Amino acid sequence: RQFTLHDLIVDSATADDKAPEDNLHRYVRRLAAAGYLAALPHRVPGVAATSNGYKVWRLIKDTGPLSPVILSKVSAIRDRNTGEDVPCSKS
Repeated sequence: RQFTLHDLIVDSATADDKAPEDNLHRYVRRLAAAGYLAALPHRVPGVAATSNGYKVWRLIKDTGPLSPVILSKVSAIRDRNTGEDVPCSKS
């Protein structure tokens, strides 16, 4: 239930992905704005010597196995498990 963006990239990125960090960061920010994720106050060490570390996220709203979809035009998340469109308070 806790993860970093680095964890997601290591687990899911492929050689064909263009800028997976940017895409995942955008997705995670939207999920947080819709109340599905929360940033924890601590970070875990990064790999670079000058890194501030990786932000740790926690899943706080688990509605089922299907991932939510970003609805950019209306600034919302479509929860495919509940069928609900959840507004994002910030982007």
